[in-house]
Amino acid sequence: MRSVTFHPMTRLIYIESNPGPEPDSLGTFDTADGFKIRYAVFRADSKQTLGSILLLQGRNEAIEKYFETIGDLTRRGFDVATFDWRGQGGSTRLFF
Repeated sequence: MRSVTFHPMTRLIYIESNPGPEPDSLGTFDTADGFKIRYAVFRADSKQTLGSILLLQGRNEAIEKYFETIGDLTRRGFDVATFDWRGQGGSTRLFF
């Protein structure tokens, strides 16, 4: 397991039935209108990568839901970058 320290707001939630891979990079970035978007980057298990994949999930989903897919892709030699849409997962909630 990689030794990575993250701010509590950006941590990923791991459960026994869905352990998930450890990210190489995890954090938030600020949008122009003040929202924080949580992102994660997972590196391929092999030294030489086959390419990079931007994984975009649907509405009402979060990075954690795709741990199995991310793990499959990184084991096959791909880097994976993903983020939580506004109001989803660890990103800032929408207020109306």
